[in-house]
Amino acid sequence: MKKFIILSGIITSLLFALLIYIVVKEDRTAPVIHIDNENLVYREGEDASLLLQGITAEDDVDGDVTSTVMVGDLITMPDGTAAKITYLAKDSSNNVGQLDILIPYEAVQNAKEASDNGGAGLQETAQSNGDTKTVDSRKDAKGQSADKKKPVIELLSTEITLNKGEDFDPKAYIKNISDDKDSVQALLNSVTVTGTYNMNQKGTYPIVLTAEDSEGNQSEKVSLVLKVE
Repeated sequence: MKKFIILSGIITSLLFALLIYIVVKEDRTAPVIHIDNENLVYREGEDASLLLQGITAEDDVDGDVTSTVMVGDLITMPDGTAAKITYLAKDSSNNVGQLDILIPYEAVQNAKEASDNGGAGLQETAQSNGDTKTVDSRKDAKGQSADKKKPVIELLSTEITLNKGEDFDPKAYIKNISDDKDSVQALLNSVTVTGTYNMNQKGTYPIVLTAEDSEGNQSEKVSLVLKVE
């Protein structure tokens, strides 16, 4: 009887140790999604599967899980010039990785109107005393800029952690960028990234992003802390 109790105790201890091992070894890390396509554009009516070109995903346990990448959400921004894409990727442990990015959006109607107008933008043609002159609709009566509002940048997070050797694009962490006149795409093109970082060396790197609209108004500086592990 005593031997049986001792044997039961040993078996219980082994099972408990095995349970702890399983819990510790359980995969809780989501895959990381990478964007390797700088020419992504969403065109109205286009198949969303085309947005998967150049998109890859890697998991710390399963390795390459690109085959699981999908477009989880697709939202056209209010100004009609950009779209917010949400990519999802899953590993064998059902951990889901997510990445949100902004890409240019082309509406069929807008493209047609631009063509019909000969590419006319914010400039207008006015006639006075038989003379034809070109004026900028963003100028006031004194010829000064009427736009005094600064662009606004909103980040997905103020701090991110990536593994050494991973790809990093500061603009990919912009959640929203807006201005009272300029388009999202124009603002994205104007973004300036200040700071140095090395994805092949562990460390903490402070980065600052700013945007400037077509009138020269600069956004407030937003800080993004990059941690490379």
